[in-house]
Amino acid sequence: MEYLVENYNPKEHKVIDEWILEDKYYNAKQINEFALFNEPISLHYKYILNNPYEMANIKSFIKVFKNKQTIAGVVVFHYYVNNEKYYLGINPIVVNPNMMNKGIGKSILKQIIKNIERKRKQ
Repeated sequence: MEYLVENYNPKEHKVIDEWILEDKYYNAKQINEFALFNEPISLHYKYILNNPYEMANIKSFIKVFKNKQTIAGVVVFHYYVNNEKYYLGINPIVVNPNMMNKGIGKSILKQIIKNIERKRKQ
């Protein structure tokens, strides 16, 4: 599956903030426990904007992965360099709580790797 990838926009992607609501989503507890720690993604976004070099010494940003019009997941990327080597950190990958346990996270990660390999060849 190939996802449409968009830059995260807190106004356009408000629904992602709701993914941590345990009274609304059955799988929200997993998101809170392992990914967002009860903080909406918009708060992470604001933190990255206000502290651009906290998690990365090049750049951090958030991408939204869509399947048609449905948001399948969101990924926070951190680019940094250490000893003249470039690295990509991914933390967290958050899957839509209505789509968990269906291989979505794995397919998002595969697409990320595929894009990196394609860019390396250029």
